Order: sequence, then C-alpha cells, then structure tokens
Amino acid sequence: MMGLVFRWFAVALLGGSMAACSSGGHPAGTATPANPLPSVAASLGCHYKPYGPPEELYTLESGDCGQLTLYWFASATARDQWLAAVDGTAIVVKRGPTWLAVRE
Repeated sequence: MMGLVFRWFAVALLGGSMAACSSGGHPAGTATPANPLPSVAASLGCHYKPYGPPEELYTLESGDCGQLTLYWFASATARDQWLAAVDGTAIVVKRGPTWLAVRE
C-alpha cells in the first residue's frame, strides 16, 4: 500500500515532526468537524468505505471510493503537506478545503 511509502518518505523528509498538536490532528481545545468524505463520495457517484484508523501521515481518515482514494485532513495546511510529501505520485481528481479525492 502506498501509505507505508508515504509515511516513510514523509517521516524521513520531515524528521518525524508533525504540525498537529493533539490526537486526531486538531489543536487542543478545538472540536473535530464532521467527516466530509461520505458526502464527497456521493458527489462523485460512489459509496465511501473507510479504511479504519488513519494510516497516512497528516490525515484524519482515508477510504475507498471505487477507483479513487479519499483523504480527510485537519486543515488545508495538512492537506498541502501531504501533497508535498507524495510529490506528484497521486493524481488529484477533486479537492476541497480539508479533503482530496485522488487516483493513485
């Protein structure tokens, strides 16, 4: 799975530091927003199937949507950090403020 490659690359590149401050990737004292991935999947005409606990660096959740993988991030900054870490190996099909639909 590409997740292990991304995780290793990002940890090696960034020295293991993460921008998130607390569990779930949200700064302490802030509420976790509603998961947008089921509605993103519906807008793409597919059924969302979550992978389980987050496996990708910077993500809150990821899952399958047919030929696409959906990723949810704590912030646009985390989304952009993930995109920088994968360095063009994922084709972005649709982008939102805190999520991506990619073809890997």
